[in-house]
Amino acid sequence: MKFKNLLVIAVLLNLSCGVMSQNKNNEQRKPNLLFIITDQQRFDALSIAGNSVLKTPNLDRLASEGAYFKNAYTPMAVCAPARASIFTGMTVEHTGVNTNGIADEGTKASGVMPQQTFDEVLAANGYRVEYYGKYHSPEFHNQVYQNPKRYTKNGESVFGQGMRQHYIEYLAENVPIRPLAPGDFIDEYSGRSYTPNPLDKRFNTTKNDKKAFIQPDFHGRLNIPEEYSITAMHAKETLEAI
Repeated sequence: MKFKNLLVIAVLLNLSCGVMSQNKNNEQRKPNLLFIITDQQRFDALSIAGNSVLKTPNLDRLASEGAYFKNAYTPMAVCAPARASIFTGMTVEHTGVNTNGIADEGTKASGVMPQQTFDEVLAANGYRVEYYGKYHSPEFHNQVYQNPKRYTKNGESVFGQGMRQHYIEYLAENVPIRPLAPGDFIDEYSGRSYTPNPLDKRFNTTKNDKKAFIQPDFHGRLNIPEEYSITAMHAKETLEAI
């Protein structure tokens, strides 16, 4: 039996691409699969949903050419637990992933998220799966992905955690570090400067104590060219994978 490649990509995307299986007596075509999953996006953060500020033409096109559900519900309004449910089709009660921290701490031996992910099911049926973008799910399920770039920590694969290190290395190769301008701060994820807007908790202050704030407290413009943003990097890698 002979297979062509398929991929899974997440870029704020999750993508799987395509496969054909053949034998002497029968030809069965397996569809290419592309999963696009956006993270931390409100239901009304789409122009097709009536938002007059945000412009989302590509997502609008997917909605208009496919199925657009005006009412949908999450198993939990927290990132890692919701993602575990998407991957397995199970509720939080069954996956055991009920906090974001479990995504980093859960192990196969702990019994957390014992179910197969849909990516693992696809791989077992002849697909090649790759994933690009934010992962943040129990790390032991990432062995299925065949991305060219892998990271390890203490001898163990850290696919999701390695995404940040990958981006830091990418920036080091492409974007020189610039000195902090007055009023700017360091972005915790990229290690580069950003200019806060009035929603930022540090706006119009000199306070640089990151421990006093959490992710939703940071707002502003990251001082990196758009073509080297993490979204653009993952999009580029996704296109190369396809």
